Amino acid sequence: MPTWQRRGTGLYWETYEKEGFHPVTGQAVKAQRRIRIDRDLPMKDEYGAFLRGLWPPN
Repeated sequence: MPTWQRRGTGLYWETYEKEGFHPVTGQAVKAQRRIRIDRDLPMKDEYGAFLRGLWPPN
């Protein structure tokens, strides 16, 4: 059984900057955030440390 089926999947905001293009205005834009999908979550004490590392959000 894959790890994500045993432990679940983590979804959380991650600060990320990427150049993009707005097709209507023709301007260059920057994406500021996206959702991260984590299918390999740590276990036990490492999981607690992982969660504390996510808060406060950037």
